[in-house]
Amino acid sequence: MRSEWTTVAVVGAGTIGLSWAALFAHAGLQVRVTDPREDLDEAIDDALPMLAESMPGARAASLRERISATDDLAEAVENAQLVQENGPERLEFKQRLFAEIARHAPAGAVLASSSSGIVASAIAAELPEEVAARLLIAHPFNPPQVVPLVEIVPLEYSAMEGRQVCQWDKDACDAARMIKVDLLALGMLSAVEECLDLIVANGKPPVDLSRIDFRDRQVYERICRGDTIGSFQIESRAQIAMLVRTQPCGIEELA
Repeated sequence: MRSEWTTVAVVGAGTIGLSWAALFAHAGLQVRVTDPREDLDEAIDDALPMLAESMPGARAASLRERISATDDLAEAVENAQLVQENGPERLEFKQRLFAEIARHAPAGAVLASSSSGIVASAIAAELPEEVAARLLIAHPFNPPQVVPLVEIVPLEYSAMEGRQVCQWDKDACDAARMIKVDLLALGMLSAVEECLDLIVANGKPPVDLSRIDFRDRQVYERICRGDTIGSFQIESRAQIAMLVRTQPCGIEELA
């Protein structure tokens, strides 16, 4: 992946797509917007004044200079380092759309979807592995040009059969002028809370987390075997392999 992006393609010129286009243009990127709608240029012209007002220092005329419009998908994604898709929330539609995007976009382009309810692995199910590895969910906070935060959910096939990896490069986020925020363990905290509720619901005494023994021998035996899923929040294959070698026996040795 290139360290500096210059050209972005925005596929779909609805409310979110046009907001993306304005945000990318304000960051100094060249933006190509594509949509089959006949009034595409007019839609961009009408939306930019309001979008510019919501971004400090932005001017509609300056944004427009960096945004071009085309109804030709192939033309839009040609030479783009990032393709941001904003189409209807229908799986079959997105699968066909990304198959077409992949045929015309550069081999190293990042393919991103603004989907809020369809996972990347489903969209990429019929794509070649090399293309699927570059497809991710980049779901924006709303509206994107006001709150430039993005939920990044990339997809990568791991060396372990049947397992996929989600990861993203902070430098690529910085090149696109995005803020990268890691919110760690929130999903696991929700799972722990649900487990505590289930213990009580099944007639067992409530568990006090403040009384957990951080030197539970059985837990560390599992960790030292590399069996960490469900017992400790260690999911990276590299970290698991290292634990098998280092054999930690206390929470300090895991820190």
